[in-house]
Amino acid sequence: MQARARPEPGNDYAAQDPDEAPVEKRILETKGFRSKTMSNGKNDIPEIEFLRSAGLFEPYSMEERAFNLFWELDRHFTIEEFHRILHRSGLQLPLESVGAMLSDLVLHGLAHEVHFGREKALRYEPLHIGEHHDHLICISCGGISEFESPELETVQSKAVEGKGFRPFRHTLQIFGVCPECDRKRDKAIPLMKAGVGEFVKIESCGGDKACIAHLAAMGLREGQVVEVLSAGEDAPVILLAGGGRVGIGAELAENITVKPIDVRDTTGVDDDRTIPSQQCRRRRQRRHRKGWRKR
Repeated sequence: MQARARPEPGNDYAAQDPDEAPVEKRILETKGFRSKTMSNGKNDIPEIEFLRSAGLFEPYSMEERAFNLFWELDRHFTIEEFHRILHRSGLQLPLESVGAMLSDLVLHGLAHEVHFGREKALRYEPLHIGEHHDHLICISCGGISEFESPELETVQSKAVEGKGFRPFRHTLQIFGVCPECDRKRDKAIPLMKAGVGEFVKIESCGGDKACIAHLAAMGLREGQVVEVLSAGEDAPVILLAGGGRVGIGAELAENITVKPIDVRDTTGVDDDRTIPSQQCRRRRQRRHRKGWRKR
């Protein structure tokens, strides 16, 4: 059997047979990525040399190829997700090695550990020098989208300076529903399917008089706008209504139909049905107007 040629120096992805080109390169190409580390077979990013000089990777090693893929895909992976991608790419690294590699990248300033909402697993994303972005997280599909806003950064900086606080770093995560999931969503949904932080209008109890009476006993009524403070599988739904918290059992919440509303458009909302969190927010602002409350 003829021995395969070793990749030439500076060309980690050279292959004797075009059909043997690394799977991870083909994945990037099919996803429309324009590669830096893999273009023209050259490593032209300083991160590779830094990692080699730190003794983290051996040249042409499987770990180095895994780092290339992590850097180029530039997404937010759990250890398990990235492990599956590597295996589909033909890089058979053990799960423990993948976790150790991502932890090493964090320690060497090449990756962030990020935690989104109630997710138990940490996610990892590449740390690009001089770049900052925030995140939009869809509660329906779990999709994560990055965005940049210089105007928002300016407002945040001024707010921090006004408090005499010296910042080092910050993160912003906005939870909601992405456009695709929003289009698929029904106009009326069970209360149990409303997202935490979402504003909804109580539509009906399916004509159940006992349900209507139960709502009335809690100070709720059809047509009322409420905010979802907490919700979970087989757990009570906690609503903010009329400036106070109201708990609804999971079984009752399944029978209550609500209509998601956009708080930017409160047309048709009566004066006595104003967004409840706005009332609470105004009270907090009056209470803390004198300065920053330390905990």
